[in-house]
Amino acid sequence: MTSIRAIDPTCAAPPPPKRLTAAQLAAFERDGLLFLPGLFDAPEIALIRRRLAEADAALDAKRFYLLDSTGGRSEIVAWSGARDDLLGGWVRVARLVETASDLLGGRQVLHWHSKLSMKAPGSAGRWDWHQDYGSWYREGCLRPDMLTATVALDPSDGGN
Repeated sequence: MTSIRAIDPTCAAPPPPKRLTAAQLAAFERDGLLFLPGLFDAPEIALIRRRLAEADAALDAKRFYLLDSTGGRSEIVAWSGARDDLLGGWVRVARLVETASDLLGGRQVLHWHSKLSMKAPGSAGRWDWHQDYGSWYREGCLRPDMLTATVALDPSDGGN
């Protein structure tokens, strides 16, 4: 463990987490969603991509496939609870947790589950429109006091 005295006093403190503006909160209330480009920067995304490229038997054991309404297949890895590794730390990042809290009216945020959604290049799989609350209800969440945070690890556009 590094002693507080061993930290270089000229080292810059990390910037405070961005909080949502009144306009962003109003947009979320109006639209039911909010895009926050840049919430994670390119080096952070690259770190997660490298981590996911490493072999992980625990993730592989949770891998399954879903078929869309046309029979196309998408690959999923899902787990409940926060793992004790980089992927588990990802859901604990202050700017993500505080953003979620802001969107939920300042309430405490608890992590329900994580999901990796993968679609191989050129595959026919797609995500049909849906609302997550249907599955949350089946899992015991009787009120829709939850939200989904999606972090794109690859560019997402009409072509892919």
